[in-house]
Amino acid sequence: MLTSLLLAALLPLQDAPAQTPPAAAPPAEAPAAAAVPAETPDSVRKFLQDAEAHLYDPQAAGLSSLEFDVPIAMPDPIGTIGTAHVTWAAGGEANVDVTRPADMTLPMGLQPAQVDGQGRQMAMQLLGSMLNKPITPILEGAVAMMDGVEDGLVKVAIRNAAAEAQGVESMSLYFDDAGLLQRVKTVANLESAMGKVKVQQSQAFAWKPAIEGSDLVVADVQKTIADMGMMKISTETSFGYTTVSGIILATTASTTSEVPMKGKMTQTIAATNLKVNGQAVGG
Repeated sequence: MLTSLLLAALLPLQDAPAQTPPAAAPPAEAPAAAAVPAETPDSVRKFLQDAEAHLYDPQAAGLSSLEFDVPIAMPDPIGTIGTAHVTWAAGGEANVDVTRPADMTLPMGLQPAQVDGQGRQMAMQLLGSMLNKPITPILEGAVAMMDGVEDGLVKVAIRNAAAEAQGVESMSLYFDDAGLLQRVKTVANLESAMGKVKVQQSQAFAWKPAIEGSDLVVADVQKTIADMGMMKISTETSFGYTTVSGIILATTASTTSEVPMKGKMTQTIAATNLKVNGQAVGG
C-alpha cells in the first residue's frame, strides 16, 4: 500500500474562500542554490493562501462538525471487515475509532493492525475530500519555497524534516497561471517487504464548479501514477457529492487502480450514518 501511504500524507483539509478568487501571481523566485529558510516566507504563504481560496470552503458555508462511518470493505467473498467512525469539529483534531466484529476471523495474512491502519487511512482520505483543503495540511511543520517554473506551471518546493526522516526525498506543488493547484509530485524511499523501494508519485487534479456558475471549485477527478521502478501503479479517483442545508460535501470517493499482473481494481469509500452540525442526514 505504498501509494496509499503517500496519498494519506498529501491530501486532507480547507479555509476561508473569496467570492471571486483573485488570480494568484507568483512572488519572486528564490535562487536555485538558496538555503532553506527557517520558515515559509510571507510572500510564498500568501501565494498558497490565495491558491487555496479558489476552492469551495464548506466551513464558510456553515459546516462546524461532522460525524460519519466508513465501512472497511474487501472484495467478495470477504466483504466488510470493520468500520471506521469519524468525528470532527472545526478548530479541533479529527478522531477516528476503528471497530471489527468480535466473531470475525480475518483472512490469512491480514493482521488486526493492518485493518485498523487501513480504516483510519480511508476515513482521513474521505474527511480531507469533504473539507476540500489539499494545501494547508502539507504546510504544517514544513517550509515552502518558490522553485521556478516547470512544464508551464509555477513550482513550489516543500521541505518537511519529519517526512524526510521517514524517507521522503522531495515534494513539490504545481499551479497554473490563475493559481489553481494542478499537480503534486513526491519522491520517497519507503520500506516494503522487499526492502527499501524508491517511489516517484505524481498526482494530477481536475476541478469543477461547486455549483453552476460559481468561481469556487471542488475536486472532480484525481489521477495518480506511482512509479516504483519495476512496477507502476495508476489510479483514478472520482468523487460524489451530497448537499446538506446548503453545504456541499464529498461523501464518496471511488478509486480504480491499474495494477500490473492484477489488472483493474476498484474501491469505493463512502460515508454512512452521516451527521452534519449534529443533525443526522436522511435519518
